[in-house]
Amino acid sequence: MPVERKDESWIGPLLSRHADRRELDLDTFMNRVMTEADAARGGLRETSAGPSMRAASVGWQGNDRARVSGAADRQLRNRPARRRLMPALIAAGSVLTVAVAASSVSALAHWTARDDRAVVVGSSSSPSVSSAPAQTPSRTPSQAPRGNTPPPSVAPSSRTPTATAGSVGGTLPTSFRWSSDAPLISPRADVGGLTGFKDPTVVYYGDRWHVFTTAVSPAGYGLGYLSFSRWSDAASAPLRKLDSSPMGPGYRAAPQVFYFAPQKLWYLVYQSDGGASYSTNPDINNPNGWSAPKNFYTGVPDLIRKNLVNGFWVDMWVICDETDCYLFSSDNRGHLFRSQTTKSSFPNGMSQPVIAAEDTGQGTLFAASHVYKVAGTGQYLLLSQAFGGDGHGYLRSWTSPRISGPWTSLADTPATPFAGAANITFTAAPWTSDIVEGELIRDGYDQSLTVSPCQLRMLYLGLDPRFHDNQALQIGMLTQTNATCR
Repeated sequence: MPVERKDESWIGPLLSRHADRRELDLDTFMNRVMTEADAARGGLRETSAGPSMRAASVGWQGNDRARVSGAADRQLRNRPARRRLMPALIAAGSVLTVAVAASSVSALAHWTARDDRAVVVGSSSSPSVSSAPAQTPSRTPSQAPRGNTPPPSVAPSSRTPTATAGSVGGTLPTSFRWSSDAPLISPRADVGGLTGFKDPTVVYYGDRWHVFTTAVSPAGYGLGYLSFSRWSDAASAPLRKLDSSPMGPGYRAAPQVFYFAPQKLWYLVYQSDGGASYSTNPDINNPNGWSAPKNFYTGVPDLIRKNLVNGFWVDMWVICDETDCYLFSSDNRGHLFRSQTTKSSFPNGMSQPVIAAEDTGQGTLFAASHVYKVAGTGQYLLLSQAFGGDGHGYLRSWTSPRISGPWTSLADTPATPFAGAANITFTAAPWTSDIVEGELIRDGYDQSLTVSPCQLRMLYLGLDPRFHDNQALQIGMLTQTNATCR
Protein backbone atom coordinates (compact mmCIF):
# COMPACT_ATOMS: atom_id res chain seq x y z
CA MET A 1 0.00 0.00 0.00
CA PRO A 2 1.19 3.56 -0.58
CA VAL A 3 2.22 5.68 2.38
CA GLU A 4 -0.05 8.62 3.01
CA ARG A 5 1.75 11.98 3.09
CA LYS A 6 0.57 12.70 6.62
CA ASP A 7 2.44 9.57 7.78
CA GLU A 8 5.75 10.69 6.31
CA SER A 9 5.97 13.62 8.74
CA TRP A 10 6.41 11.44 11.80
CA ILE A 11 7.91 8.16 10.47
CA GLY A 12 11.16 10.01 9.72
CA PRO A 13 11.72 11.28 13.28
CA LEU A 14 10.96 7.82 14.66
CA LEU A 15 13.58 6.27 12.39
CA SER A 16 16.10 8.93 13.33
CA ARG A 17 15.67 8.40 17.07
CA HIS A 18 16.03 4.64 16.77
CA ALA A 19 19.11 5.05 14.58
CA ASP A 20 20.66 7.26 17.27
CA ARG A 21 20.26 4.38 19.71
CA ARG A 22 22.21 2.07 17.33
CA GLU A 23 19.40 -0.51 17.34
CA LEU A 24 20.55 -3.14 14.88
CA ASP A 25 17.83 -5.66 15.72
CA LEU A 26 15.24 -5.06 12.99
CA ASP A 27 12.51 -6.99 14.80
CA THR A 28 12.98 -4.92 17.93
CA PHE A 29 13.05 -1.78 15.86
CA MET A 30 9.83 -2.70 14.03
CA ASN A 31 8.03 -3.58 17.25
CA ARG A 32 9.00 -0.31 18.91
CA VAL A 33 8.16 1.81 15.93
CA MET A 34 4.79 0.08 15.38
CA THR A 35 3.93 0.58 19.05
CA GLU A 36 4.79 4.25 18.74
CA ALA A 37 2.89 4.35 15.47
CA ASP A 38 -0.21 3.07 17.28
CA ALA A 39 0.17 5.74 19.91
CA ALA A 40 0.70 8.41 17.31
CA ARG A 41 -2.15 7.16 15.11
CA GLY A 42 -4.47 7.56 18.08
CA GLY A 43 -3.50 11.22 18.07
CA LEU A 44 -3.91 11.51 14.30
CA ARG A 45 -7.60 10.75 14.58
CA GLU A 46 -8.13 13.98 16.50
CA THR A 47 -5.20 16.29 15.63
CA SER A 48 -3.00 17.30 12.75
CA ALA A 49 0.28 15.61 11.83
CA GLY A 50 2.30 18.23 13.75
CA PRO A 51 1.00 17.49 17.28
CA SER A 52 1.15 13.72 16.69
CA MET A 53 4.77 14.03 15.63
CA ARG A 54 5.55 15.83 18.88
CA ALA A 55 3.80 13.07 20.80
CA ALA A 56 5.92 10.45 19.04
CA SER A 57 9.12 12.36 19.80
CA VAL A 58 8.68 11.76 23.55
CA GLY A 59 7.36 8.23 23.24
CA TRP A 60 10.25 6.45 25.02
CA GLN A 61 11.12 8.91 27.73
CA GLY A 62 9.87 9.79 31.23
CA ASN A 63 6.20 8.76 30.91
CA ASP A 64 6.78 5.85 28.53
CA ARG A 65 4.84 3.17 30.35
CA ALA A 66 1.55 5.04 30.53
CA ARG A 67 1.85 6.01 26.86
CA VAL A 68 2.66 2.45 25.76
CA SER A 69 -0.19 1.07 27.85
CA GLY A 70 -2.62 3.40 26.10
CA ALA A 71 -1.17 2.43 22.75
CA ALA A 72 -1.76 -1.26 23.48
CA ASP A 73 -5.44 -0.58 24.12
CA ARG A 74 -5.73 1.03 20.71
CA GLN A 75 -3.92 -1.64 18.70
CA LEU A 76 -7.02 -3.53 17.58
CA ARG A 77 -8.68 -0.29 16.49
CA ASN A 78 -5.66 0.68 14.48
CA ARG A 79 -4.97 -2.53 12.53
CA PRO A 80 -5.83 -0.89 9.19
CA ALA A 81 -3.33 1.86 9.93
CA ARG A 82 -0.64 -0.72 10.85
CA ARG A 83 -1.20 -2.59 7.57
CA ARG A 84 -0.95 0.66 5.65
CA LEU A 85 2.28 1.65 7.38
CA MET A 86 3.99 -1.74 7.19
CA PRO A 87 5.53 -1.46 3.67
CA ALA A 88 7.06 1.90 4.46
CA LEU A 89 8.44 0.74 7.79
CA ILE A 90 9.95 -2.41 6.29
CA ALA A 91 11.69 -0.36 3.65
CA ALA A 92 12.76 2.30 6.14
CA GLY A 93 13.94 -0.35 8.60
CA SER A 94 16.10 -1.92 5.95
CA VAL A 95 17.64 1.45 5.22
CA LEU A 96 18.17 1.96 8.95
CA THR A 97 20.00 -1.36 9.31
CA VAL A 98 22.35 -0.48 6.48
CA ALA A 99 22.87 3.03 7.85
CA VAL A 100 23.67 1.84 11.38
CA ALA A 101 26.01 -0.82 10.03
CA ALA A 102 27.77 1.83 8.01
CA SER A 103 27.95 4.05 11.09
CA SER A 104 29.55 1.22 13.05
CA VAL A 105 32.14 0.65 10.33
CA SER A 106 32.82 4.37 10.29
CA ALA A 107 33.29 4.40 14.08
CA LEU A 108 35.68 1.46 13.91
CA ALA A 109 37.66 3.20 11.20
CA HIS A 110 37.78 6.31 13.38
CA TRP A 111 39.34 4.43 16.28
CA THR A 112 41.75 2.26 14.32
CA ALA A 113 42.94 5.22 12.27
CA ARG A 114 43.99 7.28 15.30
CA ASP A 115 47.78 7.33 15.38
CA ASP A 116 47.74 7.75 19.15
CA ARG A 117 45.16 5.15 20.13
CA ALA A 118 45.07 2.36 17.56
CA VAL A 119 47.75 0.24 19.21
CA VAL A 120 45.85 0.12 22.49
CA VAL A 121 43.22 -2.55 22.14
CA GLY A 122 41.45 -5.05 23.68
CA SER A 123 63.89 -16.14 36.23
CA SER A 124 64.71 -15.21 39.63
CA SER A 125 63.13 -16.39 42.82
CA SER A 126 59.65 -15.06 43.44
CA PRO A 127 59.12 -12.66 46.30
CA SER A 128 57.52 -14.13 49.37
CA VAL A 129 53.88 -13.25 49.87
CA SER A 130 51.41 -13.11 52.71
CA SER A 131 48.51 -15.49 52.93
CA ALA A 132 45.31 -13.52 52.48
CA PRO A 133 41.74 -14.38 51.48
CA ALA A 134 41.50 -14.77 47.74
CA GLN A 135 39.21 -12.45 45.84
CA THR A 136 37.89 -13.49 42.46
CA PRO A 137 38.62 -10.71 39.95
CA SER A 138 36.28 -9.68 37.19
CA ARG A 139 37.37 -11.06 33.81
CA THR A 140 35.20 -8.82 31.71
CA PRO A 141 37.09 -5.95 30.05
CA SER A 142 35.25 -2.65 29.77
CA GLN A 143 33.81 -1.40 26.51
CA ALA A 144 34.78 1.72 24.64
CA PRO A 145 33.58 5.28 25.14
CA ARG A 146 32.44 7.19 22.11
CA GLY A 147 31.97 10.85 21.33
CA ASN A 148 33.03 13.92 23.19
CA THR A 149 33.63 14.49 26.88
CA PRO A 150 30.30 14.82 28.70
CA PRO A 151 29.71 17.92 30.83
CA PRO A 152 30.80 17.69 34.47
CA SER A 153 27.30 16.72 35.59
CA VAL A 154 27.26 13.70 33.29
CA ALA A 155 29.23 10.70 34.48
CA PRO A 156 31.42 8.92 31.94
CA SER A 157 30.63 5.34 31.13
CA SER A 158 33.11 2.70 32.28
CA ARG A 159 33.56 1.54 28.73
CA THR A 160 36.94 1.48 27.01
CA PRO A 161 38.23 1.67 23.44
CA THR A 162 37.72 -1.39 21.30
CA ALA A 163 40.48 -3.70 20.18
CA THR A 164 42.43 -3.05 17.04
CA ALA A 165 41.05 -5.15 14.20
CA GLY A 166 42.87 -8.46 13.93
CA SER A 167 44.41 -8.31 17.43
CA VAL A 168 43.02 -11.32 19.26
CA GLY A 169 44.23 -14.13 21.47
CA GLY A 170 46.83 -12.04 23.31
CA THR A 171 48.77 -13.27 26.33
CA LEU A 172 51.69 -11.86 28.24
CA PRO A 173 55.02 -13.15 26.89
CA THR A 174 57.74 -14.46 29.21
CA SER A 175 60.14 -11.79 27.96
CA PHE A 176 59.57 -8.32 26.52
CA ARG A 177 61.00 -6.13 23.81
CA TRP A 178 60.35 -2.38 23.55
CA SER A 179 61.07 0.60 21.33
CA SER A 180 61.30 4.22 22.42
CA ASP A 181 61.51 7.61 20.75
CA ALA A 182 62.94 10.80 22.21
CA PRO A 183 61.43 12.15 25.47
CA LEU A 184 57.84 13.37 25.25
CA ILE A 185 57.85 15.64 28.31
CA SER A 186 61.02 17.39 29.46
CA PRO A 187 61.96 20.11 31.99
CA ARG A 188 60.41 23.42 31.01
CA ALA A 189 60.33 27.02 32.08
CA ASP A 190 56.69 27.89 31.35
CA VAL A 191 55.78 27.51 35.04
CA GLY A 192 57.99 29.42 37.44
CA GLY A 193 60.92 27.44 38.79
CA LEU A 194 59.80 24.01 37.51
CA THR A 195 62.82 21.81 36.83
CA GLY A 196 61.43 18.36 36.13
CA PHE A 197 58.62 15.83 35.95
CA LYS A 198 58.34 12.39 37.51
CA ASP A 199 55.76 9.73 38.50
CA PRO A 200 53.49 10.05 35.42
CA THR A 201 49.96 8.64 35.55
CA VAL A 202 47.69 8.80 32.51
CA VAL A 203 44.18 8.05 31.22
CA TYR A 204 42.60 8.54 27.81
CA TYR A 205 39.14 10.07 28.11
CA GLY A 206 36.95 12.33 25.97
CA ASP A 207 39.33 12.15 22.97
CA ARG A 208 42.15 13.56 25.09
CA TRP A 209 45.09 12.31 27.11
CA HIS A 210 45.10 13.41 30.74
CA VAL A 211 48.53 13.22 32.39
CA PHE A 212 49.23 13.92 36.05
CA THR A 213 52.81 14.09 37.31
CA THR A 214 54.93 15.08 40.24
CA ALA A 215 56.13 18.58 39.35
CA VAL A 216 59.61 19.17 40.74
CA SER A 217 60.89 22.63 41.65
CA PRO A 218 63.33 24.15 44.16
CA ALA A 219 60.31 24.71 46.42
CA GLY A 220 59.61 20.97 46.58
CA TYR A 221 57.20 18.46 45.08
CA GLY A 222 53.67 19.25 43.92
CA LEU A 223 51.22 17.82 41.39
CA GLY A 224 50.82 19.03 37.82
CA TYR A 225 48.32 18.32 35.04
CA LEU A 226 48.64 18.32 31.26
CA SER A 227 45.96 17.55 28.67
CA PHE A 228 46.31 17.15 24.91
CA SER A 229 44.82 15.30 21.94
CA ARG A 230 48.00 13.85 20.45
CA TRP A 231 51.28 12.79 22.01
CA SER A 232 53.09 15.07 19.59
CA ASP A 233 51.50 17.97 21.52
CA ALA A 234 52.65 16.78 24.95
CA ALA A 235 55.82 18.87 25.09
CA SER A 236 53.95 22.11 24.47
CA ALA A 237 50.75 21.38 26.40
CA PRO A 238 50.08 23.94 29.17
CA LEU A 239 50.97 22.69 32.62
CA ARG A 240 48.48 23.40 35.39
CA LYS A 241 49.64 23.17 38.98
CA LEU A 242 47.00 21.64 41.24
CA ASP A 243 47.95 23.66 44.31
CA SER A 244 45.52 26.37 43.18
CA SER A 245 42.65 23.90 43.60
CA PRO A 246 41.14 23.04 47.02
CA MET A 247 43.86 20.35 47.13
CA GLY A 248 46.07 23.25 48.17
CA PRO A 249 49.85 23.65 48.45
CA GLY A 250 52.21 21.36 50.28
CA TYR A 251 54.09 18.16 49.63
CA ARG A 252 52.26 16.05 47.01
CA ALA A 253 53.90 13.31 44.93
CA ALA A 254 53.47 10.03 43.02
CA PRO A 255 49.89 10.50 41.76
CA GLN A 256 47.56 7.84 40.40
CA VAL A 257 44.39 8.79 38.51
CA PHE A 258 41.29 6.67 37.85
CA TYR A 259 37.52 7.03 37.58
CA PHE A 260 35.58 5.31 40.37
CA ALA A 261 32.40 4.36 38.55
CA PRO A 262 30.21 3.53 41.60
CA GLN A 263 30.55 7.13 42.85
CA LYS A 264 30.86 8.84 39.46
CA LEU A 265 34.02 10.57 40.66
CA TRP A 266 37.61 10.86 39.47
CA TYR A 267 40.22 10.01 42.10
CA LEU A 268 43.81 11.16 42.51
CA VAL A 269 45.70 8.97 44.98
CA TYR A 270 49.07 10.34 46.12
CA GLN A 271 51.57 10.56 48.94
CA SER A 272 51.57 13.64 51.14
CA ASP A 273 52.70 14.83 54.54
CA GLY A 274 49.69 12.95 55.86
CA GLY A 275 50.79 9.65 54.29
CA ALA A 276 48.39 7.96 51.89
CA SER A 277 46.03 10.65 50.58
CA TYR A 278 43.40 11.18 47.90
CA SER A 279 41.35 13.93 46.29
CA THR A 280 38.25 13.66 44.11
CA ASN A 281 36.85 15.60 41.17
CA PRO A 282 33.59 15.22 39.19
CA ASP A 283 35.27 16.57 36.03
CA ILE A 284 38.77 15.52 35.03
CA ASN A 285 38.94 18.46 32.62
CA ASN A 286 38.79 20.94 35.51
CA PRO A 287 42.17 21.17 37.28
CA ASN A 288 40.63 23.46 39.91
CA GLY A 289 38.00 20.87 40.80
CA TRP A 290 40.16 18.60 43.00
CA SER A 291 38.97 18.38 46.59
CA ALA A 292 41.04 18.99 49.71
CA PRO A 293 43.23 16.01 50.67
CA LYS A 294 41.79 13.22 52.74
CA ASN A 295 43.76 10.31 54.18
CA PHE A 296 43.05 6.61 54.02
CA TYR A 297 44.33 6.31 57.63
CA THR A 298 44.40 8.65 60.62
CA GLY A 299 48.12 7.93 61.02
CA VAL A 300 50.83 5.57 59.82
CA PRO A 301 49.66 1.97 60.40
CA ASP A 302 51.72 0.00 62.92
CA LEU A 303 53.07 -2.59 60.47
CA ILE A 304 54.33 0.12 58.13
CA ARG A 305 55.84 2.18 60.98
CA LYS A 306 57.75 -0.86 62.26
CA ASN A 307 59.26 -1.50 58.84
CA LEU A 308 60.15 2.05 57.88
CA VAL A 309 63.26 2.44 60.07
CA ASN A 310 65.24 4.81 57.80
CA GLY A 311 62.86 4.46 54.88
CA PHE A 312 59.71 6.28 53.80
CA TRP A 313 56.08 5.33 53.23
CA VAL A 314 55.66 5.93 49.50
CA ASP A 315 53.95 5.15 46.19
CA MET A 316 50.29 4.50 46.96
CA TRP A 317 48.28 2.62 44.33
CA VAL A 318 44.61 1.55 44.20
CA ILE A 319 42.96 -1.17 42.10
CA CYS A 320 39.51 -2.77 42.49
CA ASP A 321 37.91 -6.04 41.45
CA GLU A 322 34.19 -6.80 41.48
CA THR A 323 33.85 -6.73 45.27
CA ASP A 324 36.86 -5.06 46.86
CA CYS A 325 39.35 -2.21 46.46
CA TYR A 326 43.02 -2.65 47.38
CA LEU A 327 45.57 -0.06 48.45
CA PHE A 328 49.22 -0.92 47.74
CA SER A 329 52.18 1.03 49.14
CA SER A 330 55.90 0.59 49.77
CA ASP A 331 58.55 1.41 52.36
CA ASN A 332 61.54 1.63 50.00
CA ARG A 333 63.16 -1.19 51.97
CA GLY A 334 61.91 -4.25 50.15
CA HIS A 335 58.31 -4.47 51.42
CA LEU A 336 55.11 -4.10 49.39
CA PHE A 337 52.09 -3.53 51.61
CA ARG A 338 48.44 -4.22 50.82
CA SER A 339 45.23 -3.07 52.49
CA GLN A 340 41.66 -3.56 51.35
CA THR A 341 38.09 -2.44 51.81
CA THR A 342 34.81 -3.33 50.18
CA LYS A 343 33.98 -1.59 46.94
CA SER A 344 30.80 -0.24 48.51
CA SER A 345 32.80 1.31 51.40
CA PHE A 346 35.69 2.76 49.38
CA PRO A 347 37.62 4.90 50.19
CA ASN A 348 36.72 4.28 53.83
CA GLY A 349 37.34 1.22 55.96
CA MET A 350 40.81 0.22 54.76
CA SER A 351 42.05 -2.81 56.70
CA GLN A 352 45.33 -2.88 58.55
CA PRO A 353 48.09 -3.53 56.00
CA VAL A 354 49.72 -6.89 55.38
CA ILE A 355 52.98 -7.55 53.56
CA ALA A 356 51.90 -8.46 50.04
CA ALA A 357 55.44 -9.19 48.83
CA GLU A 358 59.00 -8.67 49.99
CA ASP A 359 62.49 -9.12 48.62
CA THR A 360 65.60 -8.13 50.52
CA GLY A 361 68.06 -8.69 47.66
CA GLN A 362 70.42 -5.83 46.89
CA GLY A 363 68.76 -3.26 44.65
CA THR A 364 65.43 -5.11 44.46
CA LEU A 365 63.55 -2.63 46.59
CA PHE A 366 59.80 -2.49 46.12
CA ALA A 367 58.92 1.04 45.04
CA ALA A 368 56.72 2.64 42.38
CA SER A 369 54.71 -0.59 42.38
CA HIS A 370 51.68 -0.78 40.08
CA VAL A 371 49.09 -3.55 39.68
CA TYR A 372 46.94 -4.01 36.56
CA LYS A 373 44.27 -6.41 35.36
CA VAL A 374 45.32 -8.06 32.06
CA ALA A 375 42.25 -8.33 29.82
CA GLY A 376 41.28 -11.78 28.58
CA THR A 377 43.94 -13.67 30.54
CA GLY A 378 42.56 -14.06 34.06
CA GLN A 379 45.81 -12.53 35.33
CA TYR A 380 46.96 -9.50 37.25
CA LEU A 381 50.33 -7.91 36.52
CA LEU A 382 52.57 -6.37 39.21
CA LEU A 383 55.36 -3.98 38.19
CA SER A 384 57.99 -2.58 40.53
CA GLN A 385 61.14 -0.48 40.32
CA ALA A 386 64.58 -1.94 41.04
CA PHE A 387 68.26 -1.12 40.51
CA GLY A 388 70.89 -3.40 39.01
CA GLY A 389 74.48 -3.90 40.13
CA ASP A 390 75.52 -1.08 37.78
CA GLY A 391 73.17 1.30 39.57
CA HIS A 392 70.77 1.67 36.61
CA GLY A 393 67.03 1.45 37.17
CA TYR A 394 64.77 -1.16 35.57
CA LEU A 395 61.26 -2.58 36.09
CA ARG A 396 60.51 -6.05 37.45
CA SER A 397 57.23 -7.94 36.88
CA TRP A 398 55.12 -10.72 38.38
CA THR A 399 51.69 -12.21 37.68
CA SER A 400 48.89 -13.65 39.79
CA PRO A 401 45.32 -14.87 39.23
CA ARG A 402 44.23 -12.62 42.13
CA ILE A 403 45.01 -9.11 43.29
CA SER A 404 45.84 -10.58 46.70
CA GLY A 405 48.50 -12.88 45.21
CA PRO A 406 50.54 -15.03 45.44
CA TRP A 407 52.82 -13.46 42.82
CA THR A 408 54.91 -15.48 40.36
CA SER A 409 57.97 -13.89 38.73
CA LEU A 410 57.60 -13.05 35.05
CA ALA A 411 60.50 -10.87 33.87
CA ASP A 412 62.36 -9.46 36.84
CA THR A 413 66.14 -9.39 36.48
CA PRO A 414 68.53 -6.79 35.03
CA ALA A 415 69.32 -9.21 32.18
CA THR A 416 65.66 -10.03 31.47
CA PRO A 417 63.66 -7.12 32.87
CA PHE A 418 60.08 -6.15 32.18
CA ALA A 419 61.61 -2.92 30.88
CA GLY A 420 65.21 -1.74 31.10
CA ALA A 421 68.33 -0.98 29.13
CA ALA A 422 68.68 -4.66 28.17
CA ASN A 423 65.45 -4.84 26.15
CA ILE A 424 64.83 -1.35 24.73
CA THR A 425 65.74 -0.18 21.24
CA PHE A 426 65.73 3.57 20.62
CA THR A 427 64.57 4.85 17.24
CA ALA A 428 67.13 7.66 17.49
CA ALA A 429 70.09 8.27 19.79
CA PRO A 430 69.55 6.50 23.15
CA TRP A 431 68.83 9.11 25.80
CA THR A 432 68.63 7.02 28.97
CA SER A 433 69.81 3.76 30.51
CA ASP A 434 67.40 4.06 33.43
CA ILE A 435 63.73 3.05 33.42
CA VAL A 436 62.81 4.24 36.88
CA GLU A 437 59.01 4.26 36.88
CA GLY A 438 56.30 3.33 34.42
CA GLU A 439 52.53 3.65 33.94
CA LEU A 440 51.00 1.31 31.40
CA ILE A 441 48.51 2.85 28.98
CA ARG A 442 45.22 1.35 30.11
CA ASP A 443 42.39 0.05 27.97
CA GLY A 444 40.01 2.23 29.95
CA TYR A 445 40.02 4.62 32.87
CA ASP A 446 37.97 3.03 35.63
CA GLN A 447 39.00 1.41 38.91
CA SER A 448 39.68 -2.01 37.32
CA LEU A 449 42.91 -0.65 35.74
CA THR A 450 42.57 -2.97 32.77
CA VAL A 451 45.31 -3.27 30.17
CA SER A 452 45.41 -5.35 27.00
CA PRO A 453 48.36 -7.67 26.26
CA CYS A 454 48.11 -6.62 22.59
CA GLN A 455 51.13 -4.34 22.11
CA LEU A 456 51.53 -2.73 25.51
CA ARG A 457 52.58 0.88 25.81
CA MET A 458 54.09 2.55 28.82
CA LEU A 459 54.71 6.13 29.85
CA TYR A 460 58.02 5.94 31.73
CA LEU A 461 60.45 8.08 33.67
CA GLY A 462 64.01 8.03 32.36
CA LEU A 463 67.13 9.73 33.69
CA ASP A 464 68.97 11.68 31.00
CA PRO A 465 72.73 11.72 31.78
CA ARG A 466 73.15 14.97 29.82
CA PHE A 467 71.44 16.81 32.66
CA HIS A 468 71.98 16.99 36.39
CA ASP A 469 69.77 16.62 39.45
CA ASN A 470 66.06 17.08 38.77
CA GLN A 471 66.66 18.33 35.24
CA ALA A 472 67.56 14.74 34.31
CA LEU A 473 63.96 13.68 34.88
CA GLN A 474 62.30 13.13 31.50
CA ILE A 475 59.18 11.24 30.47
CA GLY A 476 59.12 8.99 27.40
CA MET A 477 56.94 6.30 25.82
CA LEU A 478 57.76 2.61 25.39
CA THR A 479 55.95 0.53 22.76
CA GLN A 480 56.07 -3.25 22.98
CA THR A 481 57.51 -4.88 19.85
CA ASN A 482 56.96 -8.56 20.63
CA ALA A 483 53.21 -8.69 21.28
CA THR A 484 51.60 -12.13 21.20
CA CYS A 485 48.35 -11.04 19.51
CA ARG A 486 47.56 -12.31 16.04
